Amino acid sequence: MLILRVVLLRAVSVAAASLSTPPPSSVVISCGSAFDDRLSWLCSLRAEGGAPLLRVEEIGPADSPQYAVVCGGGLSLYLCRDAPAVPLSLRLPAGSTLPPGDGPPAGCSAHVPAADPFAGFDRTAPLPLQHLPRFRPRRHVSRAAGAGGWGVGRAGMLYRDLLPDRAGGSLIVSLIRIEEGGEVPDWVHYHRVRFQLIYIVCGWVEAAPKAGIIGGFH
Repeated sequence: MLILRVVLLRAVSVAAASLSTPPPSSVVISCGSAFDDRLSWLCSLRAEGGAPLLRVEEIGPADSPQYAVVCGGGLSLYLCRDAPAVPLSLRLPAGSTLPPGDGPPAGCSAHVPAADPFAGFDRTAPLPLQHLPRFRPRRHVSRAAGAGGWGVGRAGMLYRDLLPDRAGGSLIVSLIRIEEGGEVPDWVHYHRVRFQLIYIVCGWVEAAPKAGIIGGFH
């Protein structure tokens, strides 16, 4: 009995040492009676090249699993059995493959997007010209009444899209209006454009064109 216990402890420690530390935060997914089917399906997803995309980092209790932490591909999921199943929809990295067969368990879906030509590209540098959509010039009139009117956009600011077709995807032209002065609950973000022009018609705005660099426009 003592020998068996030592062997088991050694096996557990080796297995634990082979796993990386899971992310401190996870998305909780209630699975109910579909717990086992969902866990098996998630572990059958493959990354580009055929390696498992997700792995079980933790599961318990061993004699009757009620939860499992599944990680990989920049994702951490906490599956639990103690509540009715909720829908689970995943957007997987480009190049991932779905398992053959009858498809995912009920309430689950997975989408594999096309390869991103800008993946890994330095976001502080202009986008490479060879990847930009071809410019399609044309004349367009946008009227404030009707479909060209104002709508609520990012951070509660009002937007008018002056070029809905983006000139083939190469331009974004918008009017932006901020109704009240003061701080806007915006955040640092990234636009996939090669050139950006900000023109202030009335008033002023203080923005951060690059993270940590504050600039004023009047």
